[in-house]
Amino acid sequence: MYIKPTNAVTDYRTRWSGISWHQLVKAMPFQHARKEILKILAGKVVIGHAVHNDFKSLSYSHPAVLTRDTSRIPLLNQKAGFPEKDVASLKRLTKALFNRNIQTGKKGHSSVEDAKATMELYKVVEVEWERTLKLFLGESWPNTTPTPPLSLLTTTVRQPIGRRSENWQCGARITTSPSM
Repeated sequence: MYIKPTNAVTDYRTRWSGISWHQLVKAMPFQHARKEILKILAGKVVIGHAVHNDFKSLSYSHPAVLTRDTSRIPLLNQKAGFPEKDVASLKRLTKALFNRNIQTGKKGHSSVEDAKATMELYKVVEVEWERTLKLFLGESWPNTTPTPPLSLLTTTVRQPIGRRSENWQCGARITTSPSM
């Protein structure tokens, strides 16, 4: 399913997104999709890679205690042999930890492939990470696990917002990744 951005698309970035104008002709309007997406996310642990970008495209702030961002886990970087403060790409972490190439298709990124890779990365550090978070958060720690796991991913389509050219809005997709 595709989501139609609120403003005119100025660059489909088809090489990376895999999207062209054809897919957006009958796409779901952004506001309707946003409403449905926020219903899905409510009260759930969301696992994603650089998921703050996805939340930003939705003009949404998910509770930090319910967010697992695999781009910001020093433990993953350590296991991959990267400096702890690096923000490693999903592609780079997947290659380093699983010796597998992703995001190589000529039709753009696959949200399913990205969701699966993100979940696999999460599973590598899940026990240690959750234990660390529980120690850090103490009583405010929610006793929830991401079942079914949700990975929120966006396919970026260049679309200016306002007058500043560095502001962009994305068409969002949610992919439910099967448990691994």
